[in-house]
Amino acid sequence: MPNLGRHGEIHSPVLEFPLGTKSGEVRWFAQNASLLSQKGKIVGFNLIARDITDRKETGKKLEEERLLLRTILEAIPDEICVKDLERRFVIANPGAVRALNRSSSDEVVGKKDEDLIPPRFARESKEDEQRILETGKEMLNKEAPPKINVETGRIERAILTSKIPLRNSQGAISGLVTVNRDITDLKRKDEILRESERRFREMLENMELIAVTLDKNGIVTFANDYLLRLTGWIREEAIGADWFSKFLPNRDPKTKNMFFDSLVSGTIPAHYENLIITRKGELRDIRWNNTVLRDSSDKIVGTASIGEDVTNRKRTEEALIEGERQLHALVTSLDDV
Repeated sequence: MPNLGRHGEIHSPVLEFPLGTKSGEVRWFAQNASLLSQKGKIVGFNLIARDITDRKETGKKLEEERLLLRTILEAIPDEICVKDLERRFVIANPGAVRALNRSSSDEVVGKKDEDLIPPRFARESKEDEQRILETGKEMLNKEAPPKINVETGRIERAILTSKIPLRNSQGAISGLVTVNRDITDLKRKDEILRESERRFREMLENMELIAVTLDKNGIVTFANDYLLRLTGWIREEAIGADWFSKFLPNRDPKTKNMFFDSLVSGTIPAHYENLIITRKGELRDIRWNNTVLRDSSDKIVGTASIGEDVTNRKRTEEALIEGERQLHALVTSLDDV
């Protein structure tokens, strides 16, 4: 109950308090008090109580949602910030604060990119954000030019940026949300992988062995120069061609069946020998070393093979065998004389 002072003041005109109902439910009320006077004298006061349970529950839910949002923003590794219509920081999560080389959000809130990052990056950010605030169109997963160490040539920082307009309850743009995802490690790994692939392809191109990769449908996805020279096909004719139709005599059903059976079983003969046919119709005997190719999820995507042309060697071996046979026949005939 509100207290009355000597001059009739009500020190606590609004009081919120819970009451338990007969059913055990707890309801919240807000109580207002007003003075009653008669002929200039205070003769009493009125008390009016309103049920504010729904408002209290709504306020509690909002507070819980704010706490949940704050927890997520602080825990997520992405750099997340909210800006007003003047592009000033309103919220900056710990990830954003660290990326800006600041110790707390107090050093960020109220400032613009121009106050915090190098001019080149600030200009690009300003152009993007002004366009979003003017058009209301979001910008998703834009990859900014990476920051490169001029001495080592190594990527120091690379980010993927999304910017989304923030709207109020009436649908009007009231600011924007920016999410930066650090992809530095991913870009470095891609760089290492590309360099590794470049060296591997260079090795395959320069060695005097056949190198060929097929997808799971038997389509040629890579053919080195040695294979092209040996068969007489040009790269544009070989890449994308059906290996079994273009390179195998009479489509060699045995080898074709072995290939597709291998994709089903997940294994392929490590060593295999079969004939291939050149553009001019010449047959070449190839001894293969094979492996199954898999993607990052361990799904089979094709095969890779290194082949040695043993045609001349086999012809030489056959000639030696034939020579030995003829010599043996000659010796036998002399013995009979």
